[in-house]
Amino acid sequence: MTSLDSNENSVAETEDIIGDTDAYEIEYEEQIGDDNINGNTSKKKNKRLIEISSQIELPFSAEIAYDAYTNLPRQSSWSSWLESVEVLNSKNDNDNDSNSNSSKVQSKWTSKMMGYTYSWEAIAIKNERPHTIEWSSVTGLQNEGIVRFYKKKGSKSSYTHGPTLMTIKMSFVTPRVVSSIIRKSKTLRNYVEKKMIEQSLNDFRDVVLENDVKEQKVVK
Repeated sequence: MTSLDSNENSVAETEDIIGDTDAYEIEYEEQIGDDNINGNTSKKKNKRLIEISSQIELPFSAEIAYDAYTNLPRQSSWSSWLESVEVLNSKNDNDNDSNSNSSKVQSKWTSKMMGYTYSWEAIAIKNERPHTIEWSSVTGLQNEGIVRFYKKKGSKSSYTHGPTLMTIKMSFVTPRVVSSIIRKSKTLRNYVEKKMIEQSLNDFRDVVLENDVKEQKVVK
């Protein structure tokens, strides 16, 4: 995938990327650049490169959302196109620092798309609780992306209280067999964005509400 470069943009510039964000404190937003995916595939030359983005408002805190989303084996519970996610290594010596960027968790992902099964290994590029999750594949299906959790504007706003704006941006190189079935990249992008990613975000919200949020209320 292409690299996701960190840039500080004005709220107006960001709204062009992820929609109406007036109610949220948008401090930064990644732009998909022109670099090579995993260092070997040119964006300009690879017609199978797909870039997508989506967002959802979550009725719970960024901390709850972050903790749920980074629990990688749970990913298949809200993404029907994922069969499994396995953590291949544990965090390093910086485990005690929940905001550490140096915890390079590596994982194996297995997905089923249009009757075909694909797998890849990915590494966490940046995990900053509770607002940033960034990853990139290292083997298999080439992909990378970033998830952000934004807090609501206001003097009482914090990452410990909702609502939260969740945004996701990712890019991937379409497997040849899939691109041969859906020849128009725009058609495939719309399918992935609407039928897969948006549905996964809706299911993520529902799963976390039903389990994490409800469980937290019971404990209290």
